[in-house]
Amino acid sequence: MSILEELHAGTGIGLSFGTLEPILDVVAIHGLNPKGSKNHAIETWQDKKSGNLWLRDRIPLKQPQARVFLYRYNSSPVLRTSKGRFIDEANQFLQCLSLERRKDPQRPLLLLGHSLGGILIKQALVNALNNPKFDSIQKATYGLIFFGTPHGGSGDDWKIMLGKASVRIAQSLPGRNSNDIMDALKEGSLFTDSLQEHWRHQLGRYKIVTFYEGIGNVVPQSSATLGLPGDHENQIKIEAKHGDMCRFDPSLDMDKINYNLVEGSMLELCENVPQSGETNHSVMNRNCEEASDQKSPIEDKGIPSYTISEAHQESFQWIWNTQNSKIKFVDWLRSETPIFWISGKPGAGKSTLMKYLLESERLVTHLSRPDATIVVGYFFHELGEPQEKNFGGLLHTIIYQLLIGFQKRNQAAPSQLYKLLKPHLECNLASKAAFPDSLLMRILGNLVAECKETLMLCLFIDGIDECHGDHRMQLDFLTQWVRSSSDKKLSVKVCFGSRVEPEIALRLSNEPTIAIHHFSENDISKYVTERLGQAWSLMAQEPGVTTAKPDQHLVQKVVRKAEGVFIWVTIVVSQLIVAIEEDAGADKLHNLLADLPEGLEKLYASIIDKIDQKNWHHTINTLRLIRHLNSHYEEENTKTLLGFSVAIEDPINSILCKAYLETGFTFDDASLPHHQCTQVKRLLQRSCRGLIEIEDSQDLSQARVTLLHRTVEEYVTRSQLFEKMLDKVDRKLLRDTAVTAMAISLRLLKNYPTNYLLYLDNPSKLKHPQLYSGDFHGFFCAAQEAERSTGLSQHLYLEELDRVVSLITEGWNDLDDENISTNAAVPAIPPKKSGLLSMAVSYHLSLYVQHQIDRNGKAVIKQAHGKPLLFCAVDDIHTKYFTDFHVGAPVIHTCELLLQNGADPMETRESKTPWSCMVMRFLGRSYDLTPAKPLMLMLEHGADPTQRVFENGHHYVFEYQFSSKPHTTTFHAILSLMDECSLDRPLLKSLVDHCNDFEATDSGGVGIQEWADSLSPEIGASLREEIAAKKQRERSRIASSAQ
Repeated sequence: MSILEELHAGTGIGLSFGTLEPILDVVAIHGLNPKGSKNHAIETWQDKKSGNLWLRDRIPLKQPQARVFLYRYNSSPVLRTSKGRFIDEANQFLQCLSLERRKDPQRPLLLLGHSLGGILIKQALVNALNNPKFDSIQKATYGLIFFGTPHGGSGDDWKIMLGKASVRIAQSLPGRNSNDIMDALKEGSLFTDSLQEHWRHQLGRYKIVTFYEGIGNVVPQSSATLGLPGDHENQIKIEAKHGDMCRFDPSLDMDKINYNLVEGSMLELCENVPQSGETNHSVMNRNCEEASDQKSPIEDKGIPSYTISEAHQESFQWIWNTQNSKIKFVDWLRSETPIFWISGKPGAGKSTLMKYLLESERLVTHLSRPDATIVVGYFFHELGEPQEKNFGGLLHTIIYQLLIGFQKRNQAAPSQLYKLLKPHLECNLASKAAFPDSLLMRILGNLVAECKETLMLCLFIDGIDECHGDHRMQLDFLTQWVRSSSDKKLSVKVCFGSRVEPEIALRLSNEPTIAIHHFSENDISKYVTERLGQAWSLMAQEPGVTTAKPDQHLVQKVVRKAEGVFIWVTIVVSQLIVAIEEDAGADKLHNLLADLPEGLEKLYASIIDKIDQKNWHHTINTLRLIRHLNSHYEEENTKTLLGFSVAIEDPINSILCKAYLETGFTFDDASLPHHQCTQVKRLLQRSCRGLIEIEDSQDLSQARVTLLHRTVEEYVTRSQLFEKMLDKVDRKLLRDTAVTAMAISLRLLKNYPTNYLLYLDNPSKLKHPQLYSGDFHGFFCAAQEAERSTGLSQHLYLEELDRVVSLITEGWNDLDDENISTNAAVPAIPPKKSGLLSMAVSYHLSLYVQHQIDRNGKAVIKQAHGKPLLFCAVDDIHTKYFTDFHVGAPVIHTCELLLQNGADPMETRESKTPWSCMVMRFLGRSYDLTPAKPLMLMLEHGADPTQRVFENGHHYVFEYQFSSKPHTTTFHAILSLMDECSLDRPLLKSLVDHCNDFEATDSGGVGIQEWADSLSPEIGASLREEIAAKKQRERSRIASSAQ
């Protein structure tokens, strides 16, 4: 069992208790536990005689805003029954840490390790660097403190000898694996060599303190220290034995001296803690007030979730040239000119240049006001996450980073706005969508107007041509907003990067500009020379090879033919390298280059032609799946070789295969074997050639699979070329991408339950694990898409999921609120005894719900335990149809299905009804479609338009946008919604038809008609007409009955 145990919450002590916000996390990790003591995590840091646990009792007195944790894990060298591998232990630590920090993953992190705990820290940071899921942990870690950690192996102390003996006993037992935690302490072992090789590349990223023992020689100084320069490592001797280095008795003078050394070193690191979101190894994120003339003021690099190629060594140096009159970038940085435009052909390297500029330390040296500048980067991308495709994502980022900057400078007026908007702006996209673009634009204008201090905002906006929406409107707003700041305290500069689209060129061509493809010839030449040179050099070392001779003429041909398109060069160079490694001579290489067409579109077509047609179904399936995963899923696990190993199989295999808990194997056995990863990698490379890229990774199963470049999407998957391939492929071999994604999520959940499904929040809940909704959420989203794309219920996959989760957590259908994760990054699992049917309703799997009704009858609706199903449909929104505030068909269909089968819109739960929840969901939002249909459905099935809205037993007062008028009946609320969106006469008629009390008032005594009149004459008049029409129908009905 591995858990994080909180010793101090970081919210203050004494009079300030509970009033402060944590500013850093401190995590202490114990070492080797030869006796298998259950309390070893505490005993490592606590003096037994005095009971002094200094991490809990002393550090909070000096640093009350530090959250302090102990990490408990099984480090005993005796035979274990939990996790069996050291790398898995490091991943488990990262998983626990990630979950604990999910509300603020950028909070600075200080890690302490004793002996083996230090090696676990090193392994975890190596793993985090290679796993995007844990990237925030690696970036947030700024300080490391090692107590007697054997960085170079260990001596043979008796405890180590006991450990080695325990390993030999373990190895002698049948069906058990060796304990490679012990290998980590053996001097010169292959494990240590591998770890050290990866670790040494990270050393410069952290501030490090190494303590070595002054009594004994278990881990000598030469092994316990890293030998780094003094500005990176502080080496300190502790006058104590190896096992006592972290325990201090306040009554002993020597322990006092030792503790003062530890506390002083730790507090020195705490005093230099970065701001949340900064990293010790990236000076790009420093505040201007704290920055020296060598530090950058950038608040947020804004590097997106998708991969942007790293700039080749020495590339883009021309951008800093001040002698060439055609390159005016440095002049622009120094000037008051507000706009600069970097244009270029598709694939020319615009995004790579923008990323290089944001990460370059030279940027700040050329800014006109480097000590008072906030720099923000934003990258639009068609294949990126949802927020990387829409204009609102850019506006949110600018506002949030500005408010962060304002708050750091203690500006009063913007700070009030910051407090109001921060909870919404910092959470996931679903919450961000609550703010329409028009509101965000007004906020940006207000922020510029209210700034009281002289500041500059320098924006780098890449790919504006890939932003969804009207580019004309977007550019018009941005350029006008930027220019309007010229005479304000807060002035704004923006550098755009985009293709030369007509509407963009019309608005930016008169600004200072550079076309990147006109200046990249030297960069391309260096790249081609180096890559081909390496291939020729390697081949020259092979016996009998006579053709491996550098050919500068070939390099020049590649450069000329590229016409400044860098991605074309990377594809062509890769093919030339293959030919060189096959011992191709100069003539063959020149002929190969001559056969490769100019321009990306023709080059991609030639690549497709070279793929064996019998593999085209794999090509189509792979490219479609990459596009689908990029568009729909944030979880990185699905986009790896591990995920694609499932994708190449029949999806039904994910149902037929056994779950990890049914195999009796270890987690190593459950993982994807290296040879199988290699086979999958080769198949993908064979079927997609240069169209995809499989990134390097220490763990091959976690290697990320991506499109080579965004132009593959444009010139292949959206082109007639793709249609041509589809016409020649047996359609039976093509996979539905949503079903495949669902199969991937199911397989991950079956193979890695503790990584992707469950976690334990404290030891007292061992029988009630929490459900963590990462891949769980991904599975249901995929099921939602699969229903839409296939038109079929996915009950086989859902029932298998239910079976697997029941294996892990018996009675998971009966879990209460406290056992359900509320991770802000993804929607929480529906609370209150959420069975599979409740989950299906929550994700609007209407075909599955219909299948259950057909199989079990209508009674299944009323028999569903816990939270009424209609509440799940309208209150627990886990679907893009609601997160985008688009009332799509699945929402309407699910509500209609439940209502037709006996669900009650007025069923009360915690003073709410499904009807009131639905109305509250819509109020104050913007929609692609009006909400009339689901509201009318509820009215037809008994909803009361005059219901007073309660929340937690109190009247819920609506604040409609910036209106100060409250509403306390749903009728008042819907009238306001019509005022904002549009008057919907059918909905208004339905409200009137089902209303029995037109005298109902809001909390201010305002009646329904009076409220309608105050909103607009049209709404008031329409309401009068509908009420009059209802009365006329009633009179006609009475008259007809009398006859």
